[in-house]
Amino acid sequence: MPIRHTSRFLPTHPQYETRMAVMQPEHCARVPNFVGGSLPRKDKGNREEYCLVMLMLFKPWRTGTDLKQSGQSWDDAFAAHQFTSRQMDLMRGTGTLQ
Repeated sequence: MPIRHTSRFLPTHPQYETRMAVMQPEHCARVPNFVGGSLPRKDKGNREEYCLVMLMLFKPWRTGTDLKQSGQSWDDAFAAHQFTSRQMDLMRGTGTLQ
């Protein structure tokens, strides 16, 4: 059985005493499939929107300031984050979602 990493909610969260988040190992992770809509593309459209969405999907965060610093562009925050090779494959469309 794989080791499961857990994280407590912040003490101010209403379910702090009764719930916790379970982090799945990366090989078990899934990326949502947005039915009826499409995700921004790297090669078309708004670069800032693409960077924002990819950071929201792949970078752990609790608040917006975990995703980027004040005054920092989404593109700069995206470039500064170290994505895993699997995440990069998924962003390129070459990763499998088994």
